Amino acid sequence: MTSHRVLVLLAAAHLTGCFYTYGNPAEDLRAGQVGGTVLADVAGSGAPVARGGVAVSLKGAAFDQATRPNGRFVVLDLPAGHHQLLFRNGSTWALERDVDIAYGSDGQPEGIELGDVVLHYSAAVEGSISLPPGNTIAGGVAVDETSGLTTPLVVGTAPPLSLPPPVTFRFPMLALGTHLIKLFATDAVAGKWVGGQVVVNITLADQGTTVTLANVAARAAASTGRLRFRVQAIGLSLPPGSLTVNLTPDPGLNPITPASDGSVDVMVPEGLYAIQVVAPATAPPLARLAPGAWTAPLAAAAPVPTVSPPLVYGVVLQGRVAEVGSAYVASDTTILASLTSCRDGGDCGGLACTASTCVGLVPTPPPVTATTTFCAACLYEGLDSQTGLPPACQAGPGVIGTCHCPGLAAGVDCLARAGTISPVQSYCEPLACGFSCTPDGTSLASFKPATGVCP
Repeated sequence: MTSHRVLVLLAAAHLTGCFYTYGNPAEDLRAGQVGGTVLADVAGSGAPVARGGVAVSLKGAAFDQATRPNGRFVVLDLPAGHHQLLFRNGSTWALERDVDIAYGSDGQPEGIELGDVVLHYSAAVEGSISLPPGNTIAGGVAVDETSGLTTPLVVGTAPPLSLPPPVTFRFPMLALGTHLIKLFATDAVAGKWVGGQVVVNITLADQGTTVTLANVAARAAASTGRLRFRVQAIGLSLPPGSLTVNLTPDPGLNPITPASDGSVDVMVPEGLYAIQVVAPATAPPLARLAPGAWTAPLAAAAPVPTVSPPLVYGVVLQGRVAEVGSAYVASDTTILASLTSCRDGGDCGGLACTASTCVGLVPTPPPVTATTTFCAACLYEGLDSQTGLPPACQAGPGVIGTCHCPGLAAGVDCLARAGTISPVQSYCEPLACGFSCTPDGTSLASFKPATGVCP
């Protein structure tokens, strides 16, 4: 069986240059292509069916899509190495899938067909953090290093006897598997504190439940640790050394130039870091072997626009390595090609599939991508809402917001909805230009100025 598969691969590589055939002769894969069909057991019958509209994201990239009505998704031109796909459907279904791409016999990254990708119910994970007596948390964030998701620390109302108010965090949905949660907090005098790491194993038995963690006792951020990640390009001939990396706050290393393989491995003070990759506006597209040729590359093409990754967050702890993963700069033409790629007309919603492209398909972005952070929980205090000003809150790492009561018209507070002065569950609506979060996994809460353009 193994020798037969190798012969098939070699024959396909010789005939197509950068396409491969896996088992099904009718299904050709581009170099670095990853595809599959997302299923979910929506009816609870034990028989999963194709699920359209599922958000599919590549962790560390602004490369998002929604599955086609038949559940199909395709990601093109991934480089060889380890990658992580994130799937999310509303606030109920989630999955994380690791993909390892190897080089083929022609020196091109092999394509992979994942087949059926079955979603599972997610689990909520919540916990609390505390400082030593005499210190009070003013804000902070919890980071799940596995998925890259973040959630702000929520400072509650001070209890009687002037004790510090409780500080909690909540990830509304995490997928099955092992998650590493690390915490960062600031106190009232701008002191920095860290906590964790907390290892959380989400099992099949945890689906649809809330996992409550033991309280994390934070300590002062006074030492150093390692921050490690990799910068890669998708569909671009862009050497990692041509990219610039900046850390916020700057530990005195900016700007950072990645190594020749794109890796960055630095020792920095403990704390929370936002990683920003700065790419040129345009770059040459990645040269692939021409069909039917072993050595002749495609002719040089005009530069294409690049799409830089979103900010990636990591919490550095003493004696541990913050493994942030990869941050990708992508070609916008590769992203468009992924959204319109097809095997047959079934992938095109009734349109024609010609030359592996849905002819006439205008792709629409998913309503909320799998990498969009859930909005922080927020409790309206009845007495506060009577003042006419919604309480302030932290919508994201360092992002100020206001408590918003869902489902109500503007100017109507949560007190009116509740009918009493009891707190009513709401979410923190961001006030920072360009920051978005999702309260329900489907809709977006974001702030934009009257012009609709962020400065």
